[in-house]
Amino acid sequence: MMSYFQILIRDEQLPADTTVLLHLGSSDERSFKKKLDNLLRGHDGWIGVLDDAGRFAVSAYALNQVDEVTILRQMRHGQYGRSTVGDVRDAGYRMLPTSITLARGDNLIRDLQPYHYSILLRTSGLQIRLLDEPDELEQAKQFIKPDLRRLLGLFEPTLDNDWRVAQEGSSSSTST
Repeated sequence: MMSYFQILIRDEQLPADTTVLLHLGSSDERSFKKKLDNLLRGHDGWIGVLDDAGRFAVSAYALNQVDEVTILRQMRHGQYGRSTVGDVRDAGYRMLPTSITLARGDNLIRDLQPYHYSILLRTSGLQIRLLDEPDELEQAKQFIKPDLRRLLGLFEPTLDNDWRVAQEGSSSSTST
């Protein structure tokens, strides 16, 4: 798989009580499959970042030096979840302060980079470097599904992003 982004790790640490926001789709199976596919697509972008292996990572935003409304206004997803750095770490996940540069520019993503973190799934038992073969993709999906569900559970309940709903409402009323 070809990576469509570049990852840079920033040098910072967050206190355990820092709130973390995770953009979510709806809680249905289709939304979960989309998040799973995004994890698989991003795997190879991690090669060479920490070592020569790929990683499965979920994007999140830490409320360090920024308020929740600022993040939610720029988040293009209709739903999100809230947790803390301590809860994520205590569950065995590693959170890295990352800045993501997309191959195609996206101003919303760029503006959120100072608050962007990658939460790494626990994939130590998976021996796949490049996810190019259909069998490898299916093996990876089956391996990471339970861990992804566990991580997403840390961010329950799912909350509506009222800022997104307001944006959608105003754009649909101006487009008629």
